[in-house]
Amino acid sequence: MKHSLLYGLAVSSLLLFSCSKEEMPDYGNETNEPMPLTLENVTLKDFDAENPSRASYNQDAATVFVQNDKLGLILLKEDNTRKSHISFTYNANENKWTQDGNAEYLSGDVKKIIAYFPYNEALANDVNSVEALKNAISLTEDQSSLEDFKKNDLLISEITAPKRKLEITLSHAFSLIQFKSSELDFKGYKYNAELEDFQIVSGDKAYTPCNLNGTYSLLMKEGEKIPANNFRYFYTLGGNAYVKALTSELTMVSGKKYTFLCEIKGTFTPQPAPGDFYCTNTSNEVVIFPGAATSLPEGLTCHGIVFHYLDDFSSFCTTNGIDNADNKYPGYGDDSDNKKHGLVIGFSAGGSFYDGTEPDASTITGIYTTAGIEESSYKAQDVMNGYKLTQAMINGTKTGWSFTGLNGYTENQLVGATTWYAPSFQELKHLVWGSGMSNSSQNGLNMIINQVAKAGKDWGTKQNITSLTIGEKFIIAMTEIANGGNANGTWSTTLANEPFRPICAF
Repeated sequence: MKHSLLYGLAVSSLLLFSCSKEEMPDYGNETNEPMPLTLENVTLKDFDAENPSRASYNQDAATVFVQNDKLGLILLKEDNTRKSHISFTYNANENKWTQDGNAEYLSGDVKKIIAYFPYNEALANDVNSVEALKNAISLTEDQSSLEDFKKNDLLISEITAPKRKLEITLSHAFSLIQFKSSELDFKGYKYNAELEDFQIVSGDKAYTPCNLNGTYSLLMKEGEKIPANNFRYFYTLGGNAYVKALTSELTMVSGKKYTFLCEIKGTFTPQPAPGDFYCTNTSNEVVIFPGAATSLPEGLTCHGIVFHYLDDFSSFCTTNGIDNADNKYPGYGDDSDNKKHGLVIGFSAGGSFYDGTEPDASTITGIYTTAGIEESSYKAQDVMNGYKLTQAMINGTKTGWSFTGLNGYTENQLVGATTWYAPSFQELKHLVWGSGMSNSSQNGLNMIINQVAKAGKDWGTKQNITSLTIGEKFIIAMTEIANGGNANGTWSTTLANEPFRPICAF
């Protein structure tokens, strides 16, 4: 509800005129017109580390604000009763917070503001203090859900002398316990590996922490005690199982982070697997970094994620008309007789299918036929021939339209790899379902999204993804991705909002 700004009619004129401009409350502008509350800046005080940690929690959870995040303000009167409860929505493109609904104004009866994140529309009317906000959240032993973890990672700021233009610094209301591997080495680069089969047992309680990019994290409230000897955590890596126990009692302090390094004995040699990072070093040499890493080390620039390794690169080249003379695409690895080749997905979406007049199916098939591609090939849903179809589309004659699926990628070729191309439907299966999967699932895309986040990028929404394979009516898209992907998805009309996800082969 929009509130009018009250100036206190009982205040004497003498008192008003005796105040300097700097002493006047910041309720409005120079003409005394009431103006709404604004968030000028919102910053976050990170957890205070109890012991050193290389990985930043900022990269792992909800402490980096994203598009449409909501922050709440509780406006309190002198008797600590609530005057209003409002929200602001974050616009990432503009780095700006905008008040939702009807504008709320700062009036003289507002003596305190409690800012908190994330906003809870259903917050009870009697929750009007920092302690009450903390008590409104129940932390359970099972914190495995990333969505719930972010909701429970309460951030608070208490403002005792509020102004209309607010500068807010949020602090973590709870404590954080993190578990991560001891430091490992890969070709001279230091990293922490994503632990497997992680469990925590404390007395008769079994905790399930949240897996935040391979670092297992548990929120706990201030004053909670972690007992010595009886608090044990289990994990595996590289086929070896480990168990550790806390040797001294630990009492939680609000806003504090406690990091436990999980020792890895012997030599851990990760094998090439989907999820690996396609990187270059400062000398522009290719380094395919293990996907098991929780984050990428300094000195490497990541260009994409390996989502499928090819068993027979020679056949792949033949299918797509790729010239590998003189070992143009040598592959990657130390063994010259068994170098790895694979497919890489870029970080951002390309363009939609066309710009200009929408082509029909006969136009598309005509382009493929002219390029010498047989119907059995451009309609095949089990052939990785996206490179060949893309080259035909780029080089084919087009009247009144152009192919725009590679927008943003044509000038960005990876070292040791083919040019970027639009995938075939079979290649989309590997991407969305998972490498080698023959049944509909979301495993592959979930893995890719997780790895993209590790690289500090954002995949975006799980929209449909278009291929260049021809279906019954037009080109085939992988639809219903949020439900695992639909193998029978086809598009017969508008393609303007269905972007490609360019890939390449190395």
